[in-house]
This record gives sequence, structure tokens and C-alpha cells, in this order.
Amino acid sequence: MKTLHLRIRASAGTGKTFRLTDRIVELLLLGAEPGKVIALTFTRKAAGEFLVKTLRKLADLASEEAAVEAFCLRRGISCKLTTRDFLPLLRKLTDSLDQIEFGTLDSFF
Repeated sequence: MKTLHLRIRASAGTGKTFRLTDRIVELLLLGAEPGKVIALTFTRKAAGEFLVKTLRKLADLASEEAAVEAFCLRRGISCKLTTRDFLPLLRKLTDSLDQIEFGTLDSFF
């Protein structure tokens, strides 16, 4: 079983946000409620990027089969998924925008 908790530490420009958004999408696929997913960083700008890039990634996955195949390959997931599997996740996330905790460490604590 995969761990639900993940800490990503790396230098600027190494793909942390890309990996984090992949992980958030995977958690949503596994049935996690958007309000239960927490993504924290040091700056408000980075926290905003988490949300924008997660929404953009889900929109791409809901509309492009090639994006779904690439996502499955990166995450080591069975590629029985289609774009139709991601549209409800995008809707669920947008419906839960007021519950999402993508923010700074300071604001969280």
C-alpha cells in the first residue's frame, strides 16, 4: 500500500510542484476528499501555483488521452483510466475550493 503522507524537499526548478500535483491527482483518484488533502509551502505564490497547476492538470487529464497515458506511466498506475475518469475529479475539486488547504506553513499553524 502506498503511503498517504509525502514530503518533497528539493532545490528550485527540480519539479517539486509537478510531483506534488501528480500526487494530489492520485490521491483524488484513490478517493481522498479534496478537503482532506493538505499541501503546504513557504510562500503564498507557491501555494497558489499548487492550486492552479492541479486544476490545470486535471483539466488536461479530463480532455487528453495522451495526458492520461503519460500520467499513468509516471505514477505506475494501470492505464485502464480514460479522460472520463478525470472529469468527475475536476468537478469535485472545483466544488470543494472553499475547503482546500493549499497554503503556507505559517497560515496552517
